[in-house]
Amino acid sequence: MILNEIAEYLSSTKVYKLTEIVQDLRFSKKELMFLNCHLSNNDIDYIYEHIIKSKEIINLAPNYECGLNMTFLNICNHLRNNQAKNENDNQKVNKIVDPKNRSDLYDLGFKNHD
Repeated sequence: MILNEIAEYLSSTKVYKLTEIVQDLRFSKKELMFLNCHLSNNDIDYIYEHIIKSKEIINLAPNYECGLNMTFLNICNHLRNNQAKNENDNQKVNKIVDPKNRSDLYDLGFKNHD
């Protein structure tokens, strides 16, 4: 089952991310490094958890292919939303703040203490 393979791959990636040890010899260090560079710890945790939950409920889908497609669409949606949030957060942090302009400070979450 493909979901099992993906879960095992994510588990090995998480172990590699934390220890830099290749635990499962079916996956090369290069493969684990690739995923490690493209996914955060939170993304790996979310995808792993979502796949495990999907394994339990995929039989409720009209067919296996439909359930699998919905699983991957939900994961892609999460990653896209997470990327957009990170880009938005980076724009706020990278914004040049003029201390004279209190609206800049307010946008970054600082409260007016007048």
